[in-house]
Amino acid sequence: MRIAQLLFGDSPAAFSTDLSLDESIRRLSSVVEKDGFLSGLRTHEGQRVFGNVARQRVRLTWMTPFISNVFRPRFIGRFEAVGDKTVLVGKFGVVPVVRAWACVIAMVGMLGAGLVVSQANPGLYPRPVLLLVAVGVGMGGFVAVRLSQWLTGGVRRELASFIAASLSGNDGEASTAFPDAA
Repeated sequence: MRIAQLLFGDSPAAFSTDLSLDESIRRLSSVVEKDGFLSGLRTHEGQRVFGNVARQRVRLTWMTPFISNVFRPRFIGRFEAVGDKTVLVGKFGVVPVVRAWACVIAMVGMLGAGLVVSQANPGLYPRPVLLLVAVGVGMGGFVAVRLSQWLTGGVRRELASFIAASLSGNDGEASTAFPDAA
């Protein structure tokens, strides 16, 4: 397990299809609304998936109408041609601002732990209690991110189903693989 999977709940995914590379890109980009500054406000119009689709970078976010969730999962990946199949390889994760927020909270906790250790007289509370509080604050950001990923698991599944349905060929066959689901 990689550190990003442990701390942020990232999970790798692959979507395989019999369509050609160009046709896969065309199909997916035809059903995804371009991501803009206020794209979340357009969800009431029925559009749910926003992002950008190109061969080297696919970025998709599922939006729920009238709900703003900075912790929402998103898919980041790229198209690859493997033999006669096209595979969209990537991962589900959180937006970079959430990662930055969790890291800042962790740094605040580490700073607090450093201050507790450097104090000659810890004051009202014993030193072990203050260290536990500082460590708890440091882990709080990562716990919040993991909890949000657990709570939004249905959104992640909806986005995966959307991608698989969009990449299904004429025979309706598109396979989804989540390597860490076993």
